[in-house]
Amino acid sequence: MAKTKGVGLINCRNYLLETYGQAGYDQVLAALSPEDRSVLQKPIVTAAWVDYGVYLRWMLTADKALGKGDFAVVHEINRYSARKDTGGIYKFLLRIISTETIISNAAGAWRQFYDTGKFAVVVKEHHRFVFEVTEFPDIPLHHDQENSPYLDELLRLCGGRNTKVTHPKCIARGDASCIWEMKWE
Repeated sequence: MAKTKGVGLINCRNYLLETYGQAGYDQVLAALSPEDRSVLQKPIVTAAWVDYGVYLRWMLTADKALGKGDFAVVHEINRYSARKDTGGIYKFLLRIISTETIISNAAGAWRQFYDTGKFAVVVKEHHRFVFEVTEFPDIPLHHDQENSPYLDELLRLCGGRNTKVTHPKCIARGDASCIWEMKWE
């Protein structure tokens, strides 16, 4: 299975604890498989590679246990993660560097968070970008429920208004690649 950085799990844990308290957090852990629970009960290191499937299943389980199973909790976890990942000096840079420049450099960010897959900007227009991810054969179903809200929040943090992120093609649904389209004003 593909790996992601531990920072995502740390952000997920912190969001769940801040929003739902220890009781809500424990409710989600109890609903996970023993294998996933054992991974999450160990110390998580920000820069360590962890199983992406465990991370995604954790968010999906939280959405079912604490929400309505409609991905709303997953979306909020990832908006929170985008805000946390872009704090400090990054918050300042997001305001002074153009959205286009930041998004153009997203390929480097992909490699910071995932150990597999190739990420490329395939369309770069004024207030519209299209990304493609290839070579990620075991990308889990519903990964777009993580990535799309994160990208949308990143656009907002860059000053974008009326943002829209879509995921019309998906490897997990049988397409040759994953495609994201980002639009904003």
